[in-house]
Amino acid sequence: MAYLDRVISTKTGEPIPLEAVESLAAPAPSGREAWRHNRGLVYLLVASVLLGVVCYRDIITPPENRNSAQLLSAFLTQVGFRSPVKGEVQSRNYPSTRVWVDLRKGVYYCPGDRRYGKSKGGQFASEADARLSQYEAAGHQPCR
Repeated sequence: MAYLDRVISTKTGEPIPLEAVESLAAPAPSGREAWRHNRGLVYLLVASVLLGVVCYRDIITPPENRNSAQLLSAFLTQVGFRSPVKGEVQSRNYPSTRVWVDLRKGVYYCPGDRRYGKSKGGQFASEADARLSQYEAAGHQPCR
């Protein structure tokens, strides 16, 4: 049996020693070739480890401290990848100040500003509605 483990036969039935077949095999890739060949496995391993850490953290974290979804939602809203929900804008306690929204420039002007009600292509709205529609305050500060 040991002899059969070390021998491979050809179509003609001639035995070929396994050592001879191994010497004909392509050499193992090294350097850049090895990286190109195995990088998918490395990425999969790193992603699996990160997923395991996140899942483990969620399992051991008590339910009352799980607010990561709220933090992620707030971050995505701040960065601009997500539109704020109407309730979120109202919860920030923006006053119902009447502002002038310049539709062309994408900004709104507070009462007392020299461009309040004067720019072409604008309309009046509450500050909360202007913020909800992603308009920026002209002075980068909410109205007082």
